[in-house]
Amino acid sequence: IEPEGILAFKRGRHPDGVIADDILKDPQARLDISQLKKVEQAFLEEIEPMPKHELHVFGTPQDKEDLFAKLKQMESYKCFQFPAIKSESKKEVLWESKFSFERLQQIRKDLGDKAFNKEYMCRPVRQEEAFLKADKIEAISKLKKNFQVIGREPYSLRDYCYAGLDIGKKAHPSHLFVLGFDRKKRMVQVHSKWMDGWDYKDQIEYCRKAIKVFKIEWLYFDNTRAEFEGFKETEELPDEMKPLVMGSKVQWEMASAIDAAITQNKLLLLNEGRQKRQLLNVDNDLKANTTSEGHADCFWSLAMAIKAAQKGEGEILWEV
Repeated sequence: IEPEGILAFKRGRHPDGVIADDILKDPQARLDISQLKKVEQAFLEEIEPMPKHELHVFGTPQDKEDLFAKLKQMESYKCFQFPAIKSESKKEVLWESKFSFERLQQIRKDLGDKAFNKEYMCRPVRQEEAFLKADKIEAISKLKKNFQVIGREPYSLRDYCYAGLDIGKKAHPSHLFVLGFDRKKRMVQVHSKWMDGWDYKDQIEYCRKAIKVFKIEWLYFDNTRAEFEGFKETEELPDEMKPLVMGSKVQWEMASAIDAAITQNKLLLLNEGRQKRQLLNVDNDLKANTTSEGHADCFWSLAMAIKAAQKGEGEILWEV
């Protein structure tokens, strides 16, 4: 038996069998998407061709689109999943002599729901750590039309829109999120724009066009690092663009507003893969991993857009 790390093993050997055990690393920690992709590539390109006869893979899933999810879709693999509790209502468990229902309930109490779900119920780590839940984001991501700023296209929303702009650092993109209201007073995403590597001046010009096209009444932008301060002093910012310093208290208030909007069925989003992945990149501490697609930029642009909508609509959204 020769143990090796998934990203550091020596190529060239062809044993009779290979056991890949917990190759997505410690389930207590959340890997970012780029790391998951590296593991997937190493496994499919280098590990899979090695064994002459048998290949076994064990582990805890990290993400609903990770390597384990890919293997489930491949006909050449037989995949099995064994949650410790088979039925909560019937108190049926997987291994009665080792982990009775009562013992598992005690373990759940000791560890907490999230750790228990990861370690004993085969729930993806990222799913358990995310501030927003994947099934809820999937349920509200139904819209197909991303209206553009060039060539005004009609849409059946109320007259005014609201927006948020998360300004990225050089390594991160900026993201513009535009919300309108439908007749049911739901916030509806009408526009999404990722600004990968854009100059600040170009970002402001794009926002100026968006303000005109979508009749944006209030656009919050992240002014924590004061990137647009020079443009503000020279009066190059449109009047509709309002600075917002995102301290911890403000961040938690805005994150809670997103959660409330989803819970109250007051929010509909575009069905955009990159956006969904980045919304789920924010964990319960409001931290996010840096990935090749961004740093949860659209989470905060959405949060600012909702805050702008609350400002413009007199917070009517939260009436029950």
